[in-house]
Amino acid sequence: MSEPAPESRPPVWQRWNVGRRAGEVALIAVGVFLGLAGEQWRDRAERRERAEESLRRIRAEMALNEAAVAKVMEYHATTHQRLQQFLAMPAAERDKNGFRLEGVMPAQFEQTAWQLTQSMQALADIDADLAFALARIYGVQANYIGLTEGITSAMYLRPPTDNAVAFLQSLSIYYADIVLLEKALEGLYQDIKPRLDRAIGE
Repeated sequence: MSEPAPESRPPVWQRWNVGRRAGEVALIAVGVFLGLAGEQWRDRAERRERAEESLRRIRAEMALNEAAVAKVMEYHATTHQRLQQFLAMPAAERDKNGFRLEGVMPAQFEQTAWQLTQSMQALADIDADLAFALARIYGVQANYIGLTEGITSAMYLRPPTDNAVAFLQSLSIYYADIVLLEKALEGLYQDIKPRLDRAIGE
């Protein structure tokens, strides 16, 4: 095939103009790509920072909750044992001796950091196994809170003065569950602390 006549070729300036425009388009595409990549990197960095800050708050909250449980564990275990001994007595002996109670004294749990982490959807940026372990601990605490609310409601609906023995029987059942939950929480707190430290990088 013969080459086209010289007059049919685009002028040099037109060929150069097309090449320049193609280069500009390529530069714009690269710029857009780098901009999007930078935005994604910033977004990942912000989410990672938010997740680490959430874990720091949870670690501090967990320390407070651990201290709250440690403060009442012995009292609950001892009181439960005394309650069992008292309730095992014959009725006449129970009436004679009576039972001294210094209060129910449940552990008071902080949950603000956990609730904030959930509302900020920061759990999605936390290691799945760690997030599961944290959810388990707060689940046990929620069970504890639910039992405490139950015994408190029972006290208001039917004061201990109406039937002291019935109340003490309910309280003994409550303490039986609470003592088990506190022992479980004690182990869970010990297990989670090094995992939180590693996740935070401390």
